[in-house]
Amino acid sequence: MRQWKTGVAIGVLAAGLVLTPRTSQAQTTYDHLTCVNINRDDRLAKPPPPLTLDPEQADFLASNGCKISGSNKIARARQVCYATAKSPGGPPAGEDLSGQSFLCYRVKCAKNGGGKTPVELTDQFGGGSVTVNQQGVTKTLCVPAFPPGTPTPTAIATPTPTPVVTATPVVTPTPPYGSASRAFVRFVANLLQ
Repeated sequence: MRQWKTGVAIGVLAAGLVLTPRTSQAQTTYDHLTCVNINRDDRLAKPPPPLTLDPEQADFLASNGCKISGSNKIARARQVCYATAKSPGGPPAGEDLSGQSFLCYRVKCAKNGGGKTPVELTDQFGGGSVTVNQQGVTKTLCVPAFPPGTPTPTAIATPTPTPVVTATPVVTPTPPYGSASRAFVRFVANLLQ
């Protein structure tokens, strides 16, 4: 009975290997983000000073005086977003975000005088107008995050070239008695006499 189970296990394993061959060697593009909620943030990160959020696109309004909401002493992330490949894909493709993650924080900003703004956008599922509520002061800010040991862009410094100092040889004159150590040695016959 034991031999039969081992044979079945090997047969199933072999069948699995036969049934799942690699059909293509296409390069995967991780141009999507998948976000999940964070249950607990144990990093005890210090919150930054009030931030200004300046959007690249003219459709969106800038926000000033943005503070991470929650505790004044600890900045806790609410979500983590990570690069994902979606299949089947569809145009337009985005920029490859391979190896990139984002930690997202809820921020509370000063009122910017905005209201409901229609914005024209197109993605893989369709195009058209979406209405954005820019009046609200609570927003989500996602900042780039890196695995441990990865130098962050702010930590990467351009090495400063070390100036080359050419030493000038120092010429020590030889005293009349030979080496400098012998110049102070004098023969004394006997100190007790």
